[in-house]
Amino acid sequence: MTVNIGGVEIWGVMTPLLLAVLAIGGLLLDMSVWRNRPRAIGVYTLAGLFIILLLQYILHMYRLNLDPSQAIGFLGTYNFDLMGVFFNYIFLIAALVTVTLSLTYFKDKNDHRGEYYILIIIAAIGMCMMAAAHDLMILFIGLETMSIAVYVLAGFERANPKSSEASIKYLLLGAFASALFLYGAALIYGATRRIDQ
Repeated sequence: MTVNIGGVEIWGVMTPLLLAVLAIGGLLLDMSVWRNRPRAIGVYTLAGLFIILLLQYILHMYRLNLDPSQAIGFLGTYNFDLMGVFFNYIFLIAALVTVTLSLTYFKDKNDHRGEYYILIIIAAIGMCMMAAAHDLMILFIGLETMSIAVYVLAGFERANPKSSEASIKYLLLGAFASALFLYGAALIYGATRRIDQ
């Protein structure tokens, strides 16, 4: 089976793709140029998220001029609709607010590390995937991408026992929730022989 990737597919995944590039760039900078300078990574993330939010507006304008029947790409697994665009706005603004507040919060903390901001970007990627999913597998991949990043964020303050406890509790809850989700998806597939929504 061949997948022909056209303009709609590229435009549809542009926001998660740009976030992934931002995350990879942040990781490379954190490992080399800005090693032990987490505040610089935070400012880099803030600037990158703001630019992606502006590009999201261009995507929104493109989507308004698109025929709804052309909005489903990647063999019907990914939907480039206005609801997904709307939720992308929410996720990007939430990430911007989180990074802004984190820069203030970590100002006098010893456990301020650059990977914290990368994890916020990865969580936003998972959320954007979930918003545009037109298939249960894409929905699950987005959910797990977001969840794994948030597990780590919940336990980020390793010196704080409450942070470690929150991370373990969230991990257990997330594992049970993922198992129930997969069981439900298997039942839906067994009944309908389809995994698209």
